[in-house]
Amino acid sequence: MSILSMCLILLLLVPVAAVANEECANATRIQGSDPFVDNGSTFQASEIGQGNPAANCSFIAASTRGAWYLLQGDDRCYTASTEGSLFDTILAVYSTTAGCEGLSCVRQNDDGDSGTTSEVSFTTTTGVDYYILVAGYSNRTGEYTLTVTVRCDIWLLVCCKTASRLP
Repeated sequence: MSILSMCLILLLLVPVAAVANEECANATRIQGSDPFVDNGSTFQASEIGQGNPAANCSFIAASTRGAWYLLQGDDRCYTASTEGSLFDTILAVYSTTAGCEGLSCVRQNDDGDSGTTSEVSFTTTTGVDYYILVAGYSNRTGEYTLTVTVRCDIWLLVCCKTASRLP
């Protein structure tokens, strides 16, 4: 038996955990320390599916697999980054006051400043929820690191306020 055959058999026998936050309704809450850092995987995530409001960000397709995070708005500016991830990522940020059915695309990014990882900055409004979707370019999956940081400098606040909506 070849090494490749043994590896394939081993992959089939080893159970892989499902992605707990693969659906918007089960998003992981971003709270606590600044920065918020979470490591995860999109390997076993389900496709978001046809008709999903998440597809209103142009980088996101029905076949996209990803992990969801929830940030409650507090009138501050944030930066979300996947730097340190092990695959080509996409980030999409949505706002809503109507839960997962009312998602509106705020920002998205594919390949930020650091190669194939992504980064977005956005301002939040109190009373509005912000969902962040970590996904892979062209339906890729892999291990990721999501870092969400509060940004308080004047330049970034101006940048976020003027660039928080898609053209």
